[in-house]
Amino acid sequence: MYKPKKIPTAKIENEIILFAKDIFFFKKDKTNAKKKENVHIAKITST
Repeated sequence: MYKPKKIPTAKIENEIILFAKDIFFFKKDKTNAKKKENVHIAKITST
């Protein structure tokens, strides 16, 4: 399993939970969902 050097896992887990919630709530609104998805991916990858 791939393990990055130092990552605050709690922060990332929280972000993934928010990400999942956003995907769930914005299934109908595709454009808004895509924008939010990009924001979450950026937050997860930047940590």
